[in-house]
Amino acid sequence: MPKGTGLRPTTERVRGAIFSVLGAGAVEGERVLDLFAGTGALGIEALSRGASGADFVEANGRLAQQLQKNLAELALSDRCRVHWRTVARAITTLEGPYGLVFADPPYGSVDLDVLMGSLNELSLVRRGGLVVVEHRSTEPMADAYGRLVQTHDRRYGDTSVCIYSSGGPVDEGDLPG
Repeated sequence: MPKGTGLRPTTERVRGAIFSVLGAGAVEGERVLDLFAGTGALGIEALSRGASGADFVEANGRLAQQLQKNLAELALSDRCRVHWRTVARAITTLEGPYGLVFADPPYGSVDLDVLMGSLNELSLVRRGGLVVVEHRSTEPMADAYGRLVQTHDRRYGDTSVCIYSSGGPVDEGDLPG
């Protein structure tokens, strides 16, 4: 990745912990959304674990171009799209639902309550899908944002990882025969 971007990639330790908490097979066949993608490490890891495809959102043009190049070198371009725009603009145009969403915004740059509220309101997460939010440990997050209910909250130094499951009311079509 280009130098001087102020990028704070998810450490290998935290990335391993995230996928350990998600569990074996949790990513298999899922559509993934990697918000504030940066290097795309989380989305690429999900693809390596069997995700069916991924959308990456990155506002920095240099990072978005490098990510596109990296995906091509890894022969993943046919399963991915890189959206070069802000998350606020992108989430209104993305076509969900996604089974797994990663959000790792630059610390202190995004109102996490607004972001989570938008993910809930726009129904970008399928029922039973997961949202993984990496944030500064001193930034509190709510227990729920509508249908998105927190299931895990782990701290790794100054980084916290919260995982939300998308529940919500049961529709008649969801009931067994």
